[in-house]
Amino acid sequence: MVKISRLDELGSSWGQSPYLLNAASDLFWSEADRKEFFRRIARTVSDQWLRVLLNGRYVFHKELLQEAPLSVRDGTLIVSADKLESYLNQSATIVVRGAHSYLSEAHQFSEVLEAKFKCPISCNLYAAKCNSVGFKEHFDTHHIIVVQLHGSKTWRVSPTVEQQSSKFVSISKQVVPPGTPRLVFTLQSGDGLYLPRGCWHCASSGPEGSTHLSFGIHIPTKGEQLLNEARLSAATPYYSADLYGFP
Repeated sequence: MVKISRLDELGSSWGQSPYLLNAASDLFWSEADRKEFFRRIARTVSDQWLRVLLNGRYVFHKELLQEAPLSVRDGTLIVSADKLESYLNQSATIVVRGAHSYLSEAHQFSEVLEAKFKCPISCNLYAAKCNSVGFKEHFDTHHIIVVQLHGSKTWRVSPTVEQQSSKFVSISKQVVPPGTPRLVFTLQSGDGLYLPRGCWHCASSGPEGSTHLSFGIHIPTKGEQLLNEARLSAATPYYSADLYGFP
């Protein structure tokens, strides 16, 4: 599990700049562990909880499915583990959404983050074979902590954050500012990386492939919280963390 005490190292980097956390985790995977994980989740996971990015496009969900439904009653469909491996061999990036539902260590860390930041935490698992690039350069509208499980991944990230990083900024309208400098971090198994919201980034897997977890920390801006309060005026706001600082 990620060594929780290492989060205190972020300090002034929180919300301002990326920060490398060497040896932040004692969770190490082999390629066999990754394959076994895919075989296990393929017995239960719905296609709606998977994303496969191949040649710059998402693979249509029904292309992932086996013929037989998991449940005739609700029509949930089983994903084919063999197809996932086939896509990986074609240099696809596979994203398992809600990975903390399948990994106890990830679930434990999600609970720690949720208790610390008083906000929702998401967790996705990303897997790719050698030298694969999944997503084009972009920024996310929430804070991220990356934990490298297997192999290596090289990240190119901006040293500062994009100021207009609200959830109301459409990803499709993101334009990388010309001349923006980049920092390069190569994560090995056990390393972590903090990316503040609004931090431009892209990543490519190393020669031995890569598997990593991405924990999203969804602290709203003041504007977003005001909108939430307006929508839920009769309810108590869920968020109580410091909206701009490190709680």
